[in-house]
Amino acid sequence: MAVVDSKGCHRAWCSDTALGKLCACVGDDQTQLVLEPAPGSRKTWNAPFIPPMGGEATHFRIDSVGKGRLLFAMMTSESVGIAISTWVLWALEADRISKPLEVQNYGTISFATTARAGSACTLLAARWHPGWEPRRGHGTYIAGSWYAIEGGEFTRVEERPAISRRYLFAVERSRYDAEERGRPLLWYRGADAVAGPRPVTGKAL
Repeated sequence: MAVVDSKGCHRAWCSDTALGKLCACVGDDQTQLVLEPAPGSRKTWNAPFIPPMGGEATHFRIDSVGKGRLLFAMMTSESVGIAISTWVLWALEADRISKPLEVQNYGTISFATTARAGSACTLLAARWHPGWEPRRGHGTYIAGSWYAIEGGEFTRVEERPAISRRYLFAVERSRYDAEERGRPLLWYRGADAVAGPRPVTGKAL
């Protein structure tokens, strides 16, 4: 998205998409999102607040995931240390906007996949967790679940189990390489990834 001047906004960004012009306006106490699918028509909804002087164009991401469907993501925070970023994600279609789904490090450990052009989209929604395992002790984990977009909403894919992986040095190196290249990290394919209930405890980081 590109920075634009917009009346009533502390900061604003816009982008032309396959569904129309999409804009984000940071106000006094909220961020308003606007989609204009056609001249004279607009859809508006509110997003989590980000500071008036915060945010950059790179903190927004728009992905085309099939004909007439977009995923729009907005980063709301980023931690120091291992740079855990929290994103709010919406599925946009011509006639509807989904409820928001919160994920972490969208585009790297959380990302959308399609089997082929125009096929159904599946989202891997992941988060970071502290945890502990016998003989391995305490550590940091990536844990994710799969979602489909059905009826314009994110729906958990029950037949695909949740998956987790301990964050080791090899994963860290692969992650930074993926971020530098702007590609997803296929962390769930690692030999030490575990399907089913994650072997971790504690709240998401």
